[in-house]
Amino acid sequence: MWRFRSASTGIVIYVNKTNPVRELSLAQVRSIFLGQITNWKELGGPDRIINLFAGESTTGTLAFFQESVLHGEEPYPFVGKNNTHALLEVIAADANAIGYGTLDANPGVRALSIKSGLTSLAVEPTISTIRSREYPITREVYWAVSPNAPHEAKEFCGWVLSAEGQLVVEGAGFEPLLPQDRSAGLTRLGLKEAPGAVASSR
Repeated sequence: MWRFRSASTGIVIYVNKTNPVRELSLAQVRSIFLGQITNWKELGGPDRIINLFAGESTTGTLAFFQESVLHGEEPYPFVGKNNTHALLEVIAADANAIGYGTLDANPGVRALSIKSGLTSLAVEPTISTIRSREYPITREVYWAVSPNAPHEAKEFCGWVLSAEGQLVVEGAGFEPLLPQDRSAGLTRLGLKEAPGAVASSR
């Protein structure tokens, strides 16, 4: 099978904009969502109980978070929302809230910078840091196709890597690939594409 990257996505940790906490390590995020850290004062914030939320998503956000951040352990009870937009509305109305979802914006919340280790530099979640995989909670989405697949199937995979296809990928909640990653995928498929940068609706 030929495997190639089709997109990337990151899990962003959000708090209310009034919360003084601005960054966390992966270990701290894990401890929060396993119920081991339950008060903001343990993280340099106010003496208030932490309220847990998550944005449920068809992109597999919950499963990825449990695998990559919680290391397969069951999360402490949290309130799930239908999507990241709804999640951010709840966090904007709750000064004690923390939650995770895909990259989005709401004036009432703050996206936390994340450190891969306690002594690492914190990385802000942005389109750029997610696409470059600099942001720690990032995953790559792969497609696979048989070398013996019909040419039409390979052409469709090539379209996914085109500027037009990557706009559709972005519309589905993922981040489009960097130009060099698109080129690598097209080479893997034995296809070519006219030069051009990936457009973005953001």
